[in-house]
Amino acid sequence: MIDHPVATMTGYTLESVATIRLHLEIVDPTEGELADQTGLRFGWDWRWIDKSVFEVAITLDLAPTAEREEVAGLTLVGRFKVHGTPAQVAPEQFAYGHAPAILFPFARQALASASLQSPYGTLMLPPLNIVQMMSEFDLTKTQAAMQQQSA
Repeated sequence: MIDHPVATMTGYTLESVATIRLHLEIVDPTEGELADQTGLRFGWDWRWIDKSVFEVAITLDLAPTAEREEVAGLTLVGRFKVHGTPAQVAPEQFAYGHAPAILFPFARQALASASLQSPYGTLMLPPLNIVQMMSEFDLTKTQAAMQQQSA
C-alpha cells in the first residue's frame, strides 16, 4: 500500500444514516413483464436542516428479472454536519458527489440483509458508477435549491 503523509479532510461528518423505506417482494411473473437485465433506478435529493446540518437521500429500485422474480427498493437518508467553513468542498458539491458515494455501501448492505432469506439468494448490488449516475441530476431542482429560493 502507498501511504499519503496527510489525509485531506472535507470539513463534514456523517452524523447518522436511516433507512426510511425498505421493500423486497417476490412477484408473479405472469402479471407483468420481466426485465432482461437488472432494471436499477437511482434517485437522489438533499436539503438543509439548519445552517450547519443537511440531509442527503438516495433511492434505489430494482425491477424483477427472469433470474430474480422480485422487486426491491429502499430509501436511505444520511445526515451530515458542516464543521467550520469547508475550504476544500462546498456543501452543494459534497451533497452531489461525496455523499451518495458514502451512502451507497449502506444501501448495498441493507438490500443484502433484507434478501438473506430470499429463494433467489442474497441480493448483491454490483459496483455502480456514482459519478455517471449523479451527472444526470440537476442541482437547481433539489429541495435545497427550493429552500434557497424561498428564503
